[in-house]
Amino acid sequence: MTSHLQHIGILMDVSTGEGREMVRGAADYARQRANWEIVFPCFESEGLDPVNIPYWCDGLLLRPLKPADQEACLRFKGPKFGLVWRGIGNRGVPFLTTQGKEVAHMAFQHLRENGIGRMGVVGFKNSGFSHIRSSAFQNCV
Repeated sequence: MTSHLQHIGILMDVSTGEGREMVRGAADYARQRANWEIVFPCFESEGLDPVNIPYWCDGLLLRPLKPADQEACLRFKGPKFGLVWRGIGNRGVPFLTTQGKEVAHMAFQHLRENGIGRMGVVGFKNSGFSHIRSSAFQNCV
């Protein structure tokens, strides 16, 4: 590990509990295992304009929601890691995901073991992970 502190920009919405937990996890990792300083120069932009990523960022953790922000992240020349698949996973950026089938199987087993006999799945209509989890859950029945 070098002594140079790496400035890692975060581009994500932290107004949700999920977003805050992602930031908390990145901060824990930085504190325990890396020479990172987590910086928030990369807030989601308002309107249709893309986010402005500062030149001094050494890397990005990203979860871009708008197409303009996805494109800005893809133009960034440094290392980047996606915290979602949407808009970046199919464009060569490594990303974090869950194993949808395994999540569905665990949920089914948990509910069944707790005496739940009638179950349903709620997801997002055009979401790949919702489709994967829903199909896997239905196959458990």
